[in-house]
Amino acid sequence: MDDSRVRISEKWGFGMAPVKPETAAARAKSVRAVQNWIGHNELASAEFLEDLSVVKGLFTRCWKADQWDWFTVWSQLGRPKMKACKRVSQKLSEARNSLKDDIEDTSPIETLRTYSVDHYLAKYLGVETRFELGVGFIYVLSTREQKNFLKIGYTDRTVDERIKELNSATAIAIPFGVRYAWTVKNARGIEKMVHDTLREYRIRKDREFFDIDFYVAKNEIDRIVDELE
Repeated sequence: MDDSRVRISEKWGFGMAPVKPETAAARAKSVRAVQNWIGHNELASAEFLEDLSVVKGLFTRCWKADQWDWFTVWSQLGRPKMKACKRVSQKLSEARNSLKDDIEDTSPIETLRTYSVDHYLAKYLGVETRFELGVGFIYVLSTREQKNFLKIGYTDRTVDERIKELNSATAIAIPFGVRYAWTVKNARGIEKMVHDTLREYRIRKDREFFDIDFYVAKNEIDRIVDELE
């Protein structure tokens, strides 16, 4: 018998996949190696190039937001601005290329310090957990089954807390996943501008749901955040 009925087994949505223990251990090992290199001007080794690649990958999956665990990793890094994630990813790539030519080159370290890479890595390892005062988040949520049925809102707490709250509601059959998030000041004001800009796509005036292609919405939110931030 062909049983095509929908079955939902995961309690998390896209982007929020938990990291397997062995993957988490390998990532933490690479993060510590890069942290020690930046913090203590240690000489690199051939094996260290792989550690740089792993750490670069963590920042890349954040700003691309195209992996099942991107939001999990972004939260572990302390929820940096996406532009910062992209810049750090680029600088780590440049550092790796420099070390491929000269494994003892320590000149990229100061550049990485300038971009606060050591700060993000410390957060990843759980050393720093405080958030900047006044910072909030704009978020875009959807389910795997309805990718263009978007919930666009803001929170002054963490997005993790907000989405857990939403997904714990008994009326939610399919868990929301995080398609993208922006770290901003004045999150409530930015949310209002986003809702006004996308009002023609709004499903109900008293709800934060929009019927719109994700990338169209993301481009508009990027533009508004860039103008105001």
